[in-house]
Amino acid sequence: MDPVYDLWADRLPSGVTGRTIRTARFDQTRYPMEPKTMLKFALLALCAGCSAAAPSASFATDQPTKPASSAALVQGADATTAEPTILEQLAWLAGTWRMGRPTGFVEETWIPAAGGGMLGVGRTISDGRMVSFEFVRIEQRGDRLVYIAQPGGRSGTEFEMADQSADHVLFENPEHDFPKWVLYERRTDGTVMATVGDDAGQLEFDYSPWP
Repeated sequence: MDPVYDLWADRLPSGVTGRTIRTARFDQTRYPMEPKTMLKFALLALCAGCSAAAPSASFATDQPTKPASSAALVQGADATTAEPTILEQLAWLAGTWRMGRPTGFVEETWIPAAGGGMLGVGRTISDGRMVSFEFVRIEQRGDRLVYIAQPGGRSGTEFEMADQSADHVLFENPEHDFPKWVLYERRTDGTVMATVGDDAGQLEFDYSPWP
């Protein structure tokens, strides 16, 4: 028997069938119902509506995530291909460079650029002893580079960048006694030439990667 008919069987007038209850829409003028009975019917209708609506809500949560727009992907690609800063263009200088001598060697070590600067240290070894050392750094200040040398740990002397390319950088300080300029050049064989000098002459340091 129809479960809806079972619920309402004891409330139907004589001669009313289960088919009648499904089509009569419970006309109060034909089949009077007590308030309590009407409340039961309203609750049944409400639950049926909830059950029908639930699948659509669940379906909405299962929709696939919309992929990122092409504009966002292009923007991300641009961020990864940004031009290096003038300091980052000196990445080739990072590392340890050494020039051998009959009684020892001259050596410079540069750590990679970070935070707007590169740090370096130099030393000269002769007959097993360190006979000189120097602290150096290169700082980016706006759109220019500054080379700061501290031989023997003394106060720093600044040299302004005068020229730069993919393979060299030149710093100058015309007011300094010696040197008045400092030049680093990367050569095609992977070595680096460091040169310091003034109008009267220059010193060259023919560096190779070490070790």
